Amino acid sequence: RDPPRVAACLLGARALCRKYEFRAREGGDKAALEGVVAALFPGVRAVAAAAVASRTADPAAADLAKLALKCFWSATYVGVPAPLLEPGELGAWLETLLALVSADPPPGAPPDPDDRAEWPWWKLRKWALHIVNRLAARYGDPRLTRAGAPDRALADAWTATGAGDRFLDAVLGLLARWAGGAWVSPRCLNLALSHCGAVAPLARAWRALKPHAPALIASVALPAACFDDRDAALWAEDPAEYVRRGSDVLEELYSPKSAAVNLVVELCRARASTCLPPTMAALGAVFAEVQAAGGGGALDASLARRADSALLLVGALAGVVARKPAYKAQVEPLLQTVVLPLFACPHGHVRAKACWVAARFADFDFAAGAGRGPTFDALFAAAGAAMADPDLPVRVEAAGAVRHLVDALDESGLPAFRAALPALLRTLLSLMAELDSEELVSALESAVDRAGPGIAPYAAELASQLVSAYDRMTAAAATSDAGSDDDAAIASFAVLRALVTVVDAVATAPGAVASLEPVLLPLLARLLADDDGHDAVDEAFDLLSYVTHFSPSVSPAAWALFPALTDAAAGWARDYLDGALPAIANYVARAPDAFLEAGQGAPTRLERVLAVARSALANPDGGDDEVIPAPRLLTLVLQACPGRVDGAVGAIVGLALDALASRADAGDDLRDALIGAVAAAFHYSPGLALHALAARGAADAFLGGWVQRAGAVRKPRGGGAPPPPPP
Repeated sequence: RDPPRVAACLLGARALCRKYEFRAREGGDKAALEGVVAALFPGVRAVAAAAVASRTADPAAADLAKLALKCFWSATYVGVPAPLLEPGELGAWLETLLALVSADPPPGAPPDPDDRAEWPWWKLRKWALHIVNRLAARYGDPRLTRAGAPDRALADAWTATGAGDRFLDAVLGLLARWAGGAWVSPRCLNLALSHCGAVAPLARAWRALKPHAPALIASVALPAACFDDRDAALWAEDPAEYVRRGSDVLEELYSPKSAAVNLVVELCRARASTCLPPTMAALGAVFAEVQAAGGGGALDASLARRADSALLLVGALAGVVARKPAYKAQVEPLLQTVVLPLFACPHGHVRAKACWVAARFADFDFAAGAGRGPTFDALFAAAGAAMADPDLPVRVEAAGAVRHLVDALDESGLPAFRAALPALLRTLLSLMAELDSEELVSALESAVDRAGPGIAPYAAELASQLVSAYDRMTAAAATSDAGSDDDAAIASFAVLRALVTVVDAVATAPGAVASLEPVLLPLLARLLADDDGHDAVDEAFDLLSYVTHFSPSVSPAAWALFPALTDAAAGWARDYLDGALPAIANYVARAPDAFLEAGQGAPTRLERVLAVARSALANPDGGDDEVIPAPRLLTLVLQACPGRVDGAVGAIVGLALDALASRADAGDDLRDALIGAVAAAFHYSPGLALHALAARGAADAFLGGWVQRAGAVRKPRGGGAPPPPPP
C-alpha cells in the first residue's frame, strides 16, 4: 500500500544485513545479526510472498521482492541465523523460494531480449535461483554439515522434507520449457544448469536427476553450448572483443554456455556409467551429420552451430575420455575424420573451435606416441596454417593450439620445428601487434623455450619486438579507464616473462646476452625507477641477474643501473630482496674493483649495499624469508672484497647484532644467517671483528651464544647424542 516506504525499510534491512554479511560467525556480530533477523525478517518474507501471490506485471512489486531476497542472501552468507531455522519460518521461506523458481514471470515483459533480461521479474527469479543454489550446495547432503552445528537442522530438513527434490523438479521444469522454445534469461539459464551440476554428485539428488540426465545433456546442454546470434554479431562487429570475452573469467562465470559445459563434464566425471554413453552418442550424432554433409566445406549455419557445440563438449571432455579405454580408442579417428576437415570449414567459429580441440588433445597419447605421429603432425600443420586465417579469433585460437602442441612436441620433431621457427615467430609477433593477449605471449614463450639455444639468431630482434610490445601495452593500460584494459596489463606482464625466457634460452651462447644489453638496459632503467612496479619487479631482477652474470664483464652501462637497483631494493622493493640479491651479488663478486673504485661520490656503492641490508633488517613487517637475504648480502661483501672494506666491518657487525637483539622470535635460518655475517667478519679480520664486538660490549655474550649455537646440531641419523660444544 506504500511501496516507497516499504522500499526504504527493505533498504535499511539490507544495510544492516550487509554490515554483518561476512562477520556473523560467532560472538557479538552473530548475536546482532540474529536480533535483526528476528525483528525484521517476518516482514521481509511477507514482501516476497506478496509478490508471489500478486503475479502482477508491475515491476515495482518485483523490485521490492528482489530487495527482500537480497536481505535473505546477506543474512545467510556465512550461515543461517537461528531465527530462520525455526520450522515455521524456514518452511515459509523455502515455499516462497520454490514458488519464485517454479512460476514463470507474469505477462508484460519487454520485447527486446536485452531489456527482458533486465526486467525486474526475471532479476527476481535470478536471485531466487542464486539462493537456492547456495542452499543446495551447503545443505543438500547432511554429511557436509558438521554434526551439532546450528544449521545442521536445515541440512536434515532439506533431505527429510524433500525440499531438494522439489527445487530440482522446479529447475528441471524451467530447463524443459527453455528446451521447448520458451525464453529464459541467460543468467537464469546459467544458474539452472549450475544447480544440476552442483547436485549431481549428491546421492539423493542423483536418484531424482538420473532419469532426466540423457535428455538434459542432449536437449538442454548441447543446444545451450551452441554458438548463438549474440556470438555471431560480436564476431562480425568486434572480433577483438570476442577474443577478450573468451578469456574473461566473469563472462565465463555468468555464461549459459560455460554452465552447460561444466554440467556435462561434471555428469560424465561423477556419473560416467550413466552419462558418458549418451553424451558421446549425442556428440557422435552431430559429427555423423557433419560427415554426411560432406565435411567442413558444406555445413549450413545451423549445423555449423551444432558442430561448434559438439566440438566444445568433446574438447571439454578430453581428460575424461582419455581415461576410458573404450572412448580413448575413438579419439584419434575422430580427430582425423571430423576435426581436421573442419579446419577448412567456411564458418570461422567452427575453424576456431577445431583449433581449440587440437589444443585440448595436444598431449594425447596417439597410436604413434605422445607428441608424434601422423595425427599429431597433421594437427600441428593445420593449427600453424590457421595462424594466417582471415578471422582474428581463429588466428588467436590457432596460436593457443600451437602453444600446447609445441609444449607436447616429442624430441624427434624438434628439427622440423626449428626449421619452421622463423615463420612462427614472425606470425606471433604480427598477432601481438594486433591484439594484447596473454595467450599469444604464452605461445611465443613456449616456442622460445622449446627452441632453446636455437633461438640465438633471432634473439636480438625478438627482444626488441617484445620490449616494444611491452611499452605499447603498458601505455594502453595507463591511458585507459580503470579496469577497462586489464588484458593489456596482464599481457604486458606475460611479455616480460617471455623476455626472461628469451634471455635464458641464449644465456650460455658466447656474447649473446651482451648483445642484448642495448635493448634490455633502457627497459630495466624504467622498471627499476617505477616505485609502483611491484608486478614487474621479479622479472626486472631476473633480467638484470642474467645481464650481470652472463656478459663477459659488467659493462659501464650495466653499472649505471646500480643506483636504481639499490634504491629499489632499499625502498619500494625491499620485500623482494631475495630476487634482487643475485644481481647485487654479481656486481660485487664479478667486479670488486669497480664496486670499490675511488671517486664514486656519495653515497658510494658499498654504502648503497649497506643501506639495502639496513633497510631489510629494520623492516618491521618483514618475515624471516624477506630478511634473510640481508645478512647474506653482508657476508658476500666481506667474502668478495678481502682486505678492502676494513671500514665496513664495524657497521656489518653492528647491523647483525642489532637484528639479533631486535628479532627475538627469529627462526633458526635467520639467526644462523645473522651469526654467519659476524663469522664472516672474523674470517675477514679477527681483530677488527673482535674490536667491533668489544666496542658494543657484546663480545662475551655473542661468542658464548655462537659456541652454544654451534653445538646445537641435528642428531646423527645413526643415533647417539650430538657431539659436545667446544670448550
